[in-house]
Amino acid sequence: MHDLPNKIVNHLGFVMNVNLYKKEGKHYIEIVVPLSAVPVSYHGVHHYRNGSTKQELKGAVQSFIQKALRKQRILESAANSDTYIILKNLELVNEQGVLLLAAVLLFGKTHNGTQRRLVIKSGALESPTATLNTKM
Repeated sequence: MHDLPNKIVNHLGFVMNVNLYKKEGKHYIEIVVPLSAVPVSYHGVHHYRNGSTKQELKGAVQSFIQKALRKQRILESAANSDTYIILKNLELVNEQGVLLLAAVLLFGKTHNGTQRRLVIKSGALESPTATLNTKM
């Protein structure tokens, strides 16, 4: 019981409350799971929950790697690396090991919980020392 919180942290990277209760002579545990807006890595496979459905990002990443191999954009030795290492090398994971939104947009099967939006601003300067009007 005392090792359970440490195992959760070691496998998932999240701190969760684990409570022991007794009801009608039987013991049971409650694990309080915080809401996560980003995919969770478990044994090298990233899982993303959207409502009542769970998606794995592993298949999409493997497909990406196979296409990169065919076009000779990555070495074969790099393709055999752990999925987490590949995502980290692509800068799709932050320092805490959490996937960035870009990874979800690239490799997620559905994007129901995210919005895709692109904003482009352009301007022409009259001289090298001119300033832009930022009140567009």
